[in-house]
Amino acid sequence: MHSVTDYEKELKNIKARIFLNTDLDDNEIFSIAINAKNCSNQKPFEEALKLLSKPLSKQSNILLLELFRISIDKNDSQLAHKLLKILLRKTNQSFVIHTVLNSKNFKLRAKLIESIRQNKKLKVNNKIYLLFMLWKMKRIPRKLLYKEVKTDLDKLLLKYQYDINSNICSDDWDFNYQQQLIQKRFLLRVMRGTIFLAKIGYSGKAISFFKRAFGLFKSSNANNYQRYFKNDNWGWGDFNKERRFTDGICNFDDITQYLDTDFKAFFNTPFNQNELEIARLKTTNALNFATEFAKYSNNTNILRIMFPIHFSQGFIHKNIFGYTPLIERVNKSDFDRNWAEKINNYFFSHQHYSSKVAFLGLSKEIREKNNINENQIKDLFTNKVLRGRLEGLFDYSSYENRIKYYGGCSNSIAFKFVYEKADKEIKDWLEDLFIAKKLTNYRGEFCEDSFNTQKVIRFKEMFSKEIGEDFYQNIKEKIGRLNHQGIFSKTGASDDMSVNSACILLKDARNSRDFKDAIRFLKQIKLYSGKKVYYRNKLRKDYVLEQGKNDYVSSKMFREEMNRFFQVFLELNLKDQRKLFGHYYSISKFILPYCDRKTFSKYLRQDSYCMFRSLRSQTVLESVRIKKGVKRMRSLSNKHFDKDYRKHVTNIIKTNNLYTDKITKIIYFLEEAEKRYSVSNFENKLANDLNQIPCKVLKLITIQKILKGDGLFNFGKKPNQAVLNSLNYFKDKFMDEIRDMSAKELEDLFDDEKISDLFLYCDDGLHGFLLEKIPYKVIHRLIDGYDIFENHANPQALKAGLERSTVKSAIRNACNDLSTTNVFHFNNSWFARSILKKFGSDSSLDSFQHWDKECLQIIEESVASIYENMANASLKGLKSLHFKNKKLAKSFDNCIDEVISIERDLETVKDFRKTQIKIYDAIEKAAHKLLKKDKISKLTGKTFLNVIDRLFQNDQDAAKKYLGKANFQQFKRILKNCALHIIKINNISIKSLYLNDKELSLEVMKNYLQSMDTFDLEYKTKLNRMPLSRDIVQYSRQYNAPYWANSLKIYL
Repeated sequence: MHSVTDYEKELKNIKARIFLNTDLDDNEIFSIAINAKNCSNQKPFEEALKLLSKPLSKQSNILLLELFRISIDKNDSQLAHKLLKILLRKTNQSFVIHTVLNSKNFKLRAKLIESIRQNKKLKVNNKIYLLFMLWKMKRIPRKLLYKEVKTDLDKLLLKYQYDINSNICSDDWDFNYQQQLIQKRFLLRVMRGTIFLAKIGYSGKAISFFKRAFGLFKSSNANNYQRYFKNDNWGWGDFNKERRFTDGICNFDDITQYLDTDFKAFFNTPFNQNELEIARLKTTNALNFATEFAKYSNNTNILRIMFPIHFSQGFIHKNIFGYTPLIERVNKSDFDRNWAEKINNYFFSHQHYSSKVAFLGLSKEIREKNNINENQIKDLFTNKVLRGRLEGLFDYSSYENRIKYYGGCSNSIAFKFVYEKADKEIKDWLEDLFIAKKLTNYRGEFCEDSFNTQKVIRFKEMFSKEIGEDFYQNIKEKIGRLNHQGIFSKTGASDDMSVNSACILLKDARNSRDFKDAIRFLKQIKLYSGKKVYYRNKLRKDYVLEQGKNDYVSSKMFREEMNRFFQVFLELNLKDQRKLFGHYYSISKFILPYCDRKTFSKYLRQDSYCMFRSLRSQTVLESVRIKKGVKRMRSLSNKHFDKDYRKHVTNIIKTNNLYTDKITKIIYFLEEAEKRYSVSNFENKLANDLNQIPCKVLKLITIQKILKGDGLFNFGKKPNQAVLNSLNYFKDKFMDEIRDMSAKELEDLFDDEKISDLFLYCDDGLHGFLLEKIPYKVIHRLIDGYDIFENHANPQALKAGLERSTVKSAIRNACNDLSTTNVFHFNNSWFARSILKKFGSDSSLDSFQHWDKECLQIIEESVASIYENMANASLKGLKSLHFKNKKLAKSFDNCIDEVISIERDLETVKDFRKTQIKIYDAIEKAAHKLLKKDKISKLTGKTFLNVIDRLFQNDQDAAKKYLGKANFQQFKRILKNCALHIIKINNISIKSLYLNDKELSLEVMKNYLQSMDTFDLEYKTKLNRMPLSRDIVQYSRQYNAPYWANSLKIYL
């Protein structure tokens, strides 16, 4: 607790800052005053108030409310009455009333209640709320409350009659709009008033009032009164929910950051008390109104009026979630049996996916009574969730820097409503389904990295606080059980580990020298930059909140323990370090930005230039270390510099082992060498390095890698201008040397790999030259890389350096080659796919979308001959099913893959449909032929298995189109059996077998599970890669195979 002296020091500091014209927030000064008041220090309180730049009435509502609470507790009647007047004018009146009523200062409370009742600014709803709470506290008789409510409702009827007869606007459109608003507001207030009367025990008077009001409403809307009862809210948002000042309606954390009081418990109370008690209904949905009325009365008059209105509007399945409370209510013993039967028949006869899921939120007794098939519903919903989305309705807004409501998909809304209403068994199933979804990737395969604790925290936001916390704790407990079963790595999800636990993990690792778990943990954590402001002026704290992962490195305790860990770890030899951390994972990302001098010095001994890495500097400390590294390099003698240069530049260029961190070091060394030596000496040194590379293409690629620098998106280190000039000189030199080469020399020099690298790393300066000299080697790359025509040019234009005659000739020759060849390699088969996609599918995206008509016509004229050649090659291969070598097998594989990918008829091909069906028939005959064999060559088996796999994965729709659905099912069954036969005959281990098609993979695994005596644990990894489905779960359980999802209560 602060003493008077402490507050005096704070006030002196404030005064000094005011004197120095420092920008001061009134919230800080006002918070000091509140803190002083809370500690009964009156003098500092009064002095602080005098320093405020704005009057008390203009201060933050949050701080005024906290001061109001404290003033009541401290029995400061004068201040409390002053604040009461301000707050009733400025903020939610029902929260102010609630604060007064909850006070333990009974004497002052009575005076404040009287002041509230006399306040002319008090709204009608809040006045009724005050009387209702006083009645509940047994401070006033119920008749007095009823009298006030009746007066208000009578006024409502009179005002409605006046409003509907008034000419409020001459504009017809605006008049109609205003009239609709009047009708909606009136109807909603009538509904709320009716419910409130029933709530206070006047259900008979409530029904009488509603009949009067409904008669008026119906007579003024004789032809369309029913449409005002319509609701499209999916049952979501039909009732007012609890709202808090901490929900993001204001910068609560910023406003309260200087408070030193128990304000959190106070503001944890919802501020919309009147809505929750007397105006819970939010829409005019007919059945929701009847449901809410039925909570307080078993009189069926309201339901009798409302049900025909609801029935007239048709059944909307997605709205079922809002009606489950009605189903529950009518099935209770005190409700009218006839109406219970009528409601049950109505809802349970309209079964649809949405309504079926909602039924799981009903009590078990009602589900059994109405023959609800729980397992079928669970499986339906499980399948929909696993194949679709399941995200929370709340997420982080980077624009507003807070978690806010975003809405969500039907799965999320169904999950929310069912979970909030369900019994323990259904909740248990939903929790397991949530875990299953969050532990699978988009393919349905198990993926531990997919689980994110922060997403669980945001998901729980859509529930009430108590239910949300239960959900979160249950998920944590179940994840822990999976962890115990060995499903997860030992450390589990890193973002769920506290700083203390993380420190213990690192400490245990260094003490035991068993580093594996600690390293696995360190690899998982998010490392945040030390910058206070991120992109778009986003503050670091807001960025951390947005990312939703623990900020371990901001903890001094964690950094100290991490230092101790690395000091022990660095005692290992380099080979063991790399074995544990991985060859491509550098510990510099931890040591350079975050570790102390002792750790850094130890790391420096094994890599004296470790500070030169590809990532931008993450902290001020790292920036200092980089500058010192540059300074140390400059201080070296030429002899020592040359020695280091050879190690980090010459040797690396020689081995052609250039990647990010090594490129960074090369750039730093080149910049230093350029400063040390004359231009000619520097360029001679660089020439000697590059001349170690025998191939001109590789020299060019090496230069280009250094020119591009070491980072993605231009964020990394780039050479300075002097080094750039020298590198560009050599780049131009090698390009000129390539241009001087003959076609024969180029053909010998450029294989497919070198061409691929050239197109990947280098600019397009050589494209035109190479197309002219070796067109058949580069045309496919140019087409595939969209490097012939300018994108979105109008009119269409060739890329710089390309000649039209050369391009047309190369395209024509490539098409002629496809029309006659019997060898289909990667390049020409991919070109064929591009052509067949352009003319044999409905996709608007293809490799030729920016081409002009002249060049496209060459392609179009060749479609028929290309297809006929490939169709004949496919039929020939299917007939023989014998391949002399891998090259011929791959050629057949490439060819048939393109042919069966065609999705619609090729208009220029004669009898196309007949030929395509002939190919599918040939595939089926080949499968029959293989099924009869007891011995199949491995090459043939593997090739045909690939054909089946890709057809199942990508081309089922195309096959259905040409075979018809019935024939396709038989075709598919034969191919599946053939695939299983090939695997069995050739004794192909499923551990090494990779199939792209999920369905075929599942059949192979099921076949293995059926055939085994006991499960071989060597296949566990393969089993856990199977996409989650009912089949794999049930087969695994049946045959005692350790599938990761077996213990989850799904697909029971």
